[in-house]
Amino acid sequence: MRTMCKAGVLLILVVFYSISNLLAQDKIEVKDVSQLTSRGKQTGYSVFIKDATLDNVIKKWGQNMKNEKAADIFKSKDDKVKYEVKAGEYIAERAILPEISNKYITTIANIVNVSGGVQITAFFELDSIFISKQTLGTTYNDTRNYVRKFGIVCYKDAVSNELAREDKKLTDLNDKLESLKSKKIQLEKSIIKSESLISEMESELRTNLSDQERSGQNLKMLNDSLTNQQVNSAAYTVYNNRLKEESKTQKRLLNDNAAIHKKIENSKKDILEYKEALSKNQVDQEFQSKQIENQQIVVNNVKTKLQNIK
Repeated sequence: MRTMCKAGVLLILVVFYSISNLLAQDKIEVKDVSQLTSRGKQTGYSVFIKDATLDNVIKKWGQNMKNEKAADIFKSKDDKVKYEVKAGEYIAERAILPEISNKYITTIANIVNVSGGVQITAFFELDSIFISKQTLGTTYNDTRNYVRKFGIVCYKDAVSNELAREDKKLTDLNDKLESLKSKKIQLEKSIIKSESLISEMESELRTNLSDQERSGQNLKMLNDSLTNQQVNSAAYTVYNNRLKEESKTQKRLLNDNAAIHKKIENSKKDILEYKEALSKNQVDQEFQSKQIENQQIVVNNVKTKLQNIK
């Protein structure tokens, strides 16, 4: 009962946390910045990408800047994008970003880990002028949108990875529940097997007692016959040998009786242990089901978060 109460409290906390987390989600917002670059102090665009990884953002940015196509193999070296990393800056020359312009663009980007995600600050040079609201107002909004869309793609990647992790947890929890269900079936079969064994042993016990009674009667008869025979006579020897054999039979029956009782006791003990295990299994299944319910809420909320990224 205490375990179930804890599971119920956990469910409430998960729901509360999940809803709070959804409400507290940060929008992908682009901020205008002015800071030093290898080309002096310039105006650029900065965006924080929550939960993103540095490696993924760097990889995505490089792919966007290179924008490689099959036909690029026919381009001369001077027409291809030159992409390199210098002093912590990711620099692309002759990049073609159609969302902004059909002309060559030079970009400079700083991509760094910050608390809770990755910060990327990018600068765009078109016709030897860095794009800003004051310099190239016609492309300013397109440039901001380009950076924002890049942030959205990376954020979606991060949430997709989060969803994959949470889905994996849900799968593991379901697998464990199935394992518990299989264990329950095994325990129930073990109880039936032990009960069947007890029934067989009780039948053997009845046969053993009947055989003991018959053997006892034989021993009495042989003892009575032996006392009526002359010692060292042939008949005495025959009855004496038969008496020894019957004594062995009686001893074996007594040993068998003890062994049968032991098997019955062990089987009864096993049944008690199986029933205790079944009881625990039932509690474990209920707790596991609550965990699955909680985790399903988490998965659904992450799915909703992913769907709401725009």
